[in-house]
Amino acid sequence: MAIQTLDKEVVIIGSGPAGLTAAIYSARANLKPLLIDAPVDAHKQTAPGGQLMITTDVENYPGFSEGIQGPDLMVEFRKQAERFGTDFLEEWITEVDLSERPFILRTENYIINAQTLIIATGASAKWLGIPGEAKVPDGFGGHGVSACATCDGPLPAFRNKTLVVVGGELTLENADLTWSEAAKFYEAPFQMKSNGGTLVIDDFGRQRVAPQDLLNRWIVPLERRVDYLALHTGKKIEVPFEQLVVFSTNLDEKDLADQAFLRRMGYRARVEPPTARAYTEIFKRQAYNRGIQCDEPALNHVLNKYRIEHRQMKGCEPRDLLDRITDICLFDGHSLALSPEVIDVAWRNYFGASHSFAPVATQETMIERTLADPLEL
Repeated sequence: MAIQTLDKEVVIIGSGPAGLTAAIYSARANLKPLLIDAPVDAHKQTAPGGQLMITTDVENYPGFSEGIQGPDLMVEFRKQAERFGTDFLEEWITEVDLSERPFILRTENYIINAQTLIIATGASAKWLGIPGEAKVPDGFGGHGVSACATCDGPLPAFRNKTLVVVGGELTLENADLTWSEAAKFYEAPFQMKSNGGTLVIDDFGRQRVAPQDLLNRWIVPLERRVDYLALHTGKKIEVPFEQLVVFSTNLDEKDLADQAFLRRMGYRARVEPPTARAYTEIFKRQAYNRGIQCDEPALNHVLNKYRIEHRQMKGCEPRDLLDRITDICLFDGHSLALSPEVIDVAWRNYFGASHSFAPVATQETMIERTLADPLEL
């Protein structure tokens, strides 16, 4: 296809609410605007209409008392812009020249001359670039994987749902009714309290109850979705067992249950350790959240320590290391900065060595020394 040249009075980059609003106003002024859309890209999660195209319920936009789906709202925006004569072009802009009028925009198939340029590119989620976060069917984006907890948390799919998290204190007795002779009432077990919500058995395999005993207790409820509880009189009652049960563990599943139990536990998802690229992105974001400048030499220093020690990276470690680095800098009265020395101190402390104020032991002798920095090891 030959490169085509378009001369436009007004060009708008961005097809979200801001871009389409600009299109409506300029089109009503008979300026015949051209609005440039982002092409559909499942992995970048872009589509004409902006981020609202990957948003479900929109409840904070005026005029919709019952809320409206994000894509439906953007369809109405677009229809209104089209009604007044807005032209649309779905292309990636590869180059711009804003040095003089007309402004020049280049795409794969067009050269666009614009007397007025409105940039309404808005915001986009900063994804990690890992498998699984793309939109369905390429991943779980919009189906459990979210880039905005404050946006999606209050949605009807999650709102007012019970979440019960059980940790290491769990015993087998906790799974049954508890009768109070003095108060003359029963306290419901945790699985009954989580009905209609989510029950998370955290650190499964490290509770006070053995995993096999807990699964033996729940073999029928997990399969039939009903539970049988005993009253203090000996009578048994049937109650619903209707919740999403999540077993979370870092132990080998073969050490926790046999195949008969594993089948009843439903889907199994393994959370793999982050790649070096994903670890780097997590580290950068955690540093940014703390106001710490994160440059390439500092990152390379951290990554090299993993390589030298043959240590497997974990997604929680950037946060924990940077917490220690922050504490060390504040304690020492220094500005927050990533230096090899501070990284080494935080690293040794985090991975097993405690801070020492005692004489330092060497293979030859014990050398008494006064430390200029009390946190130095």
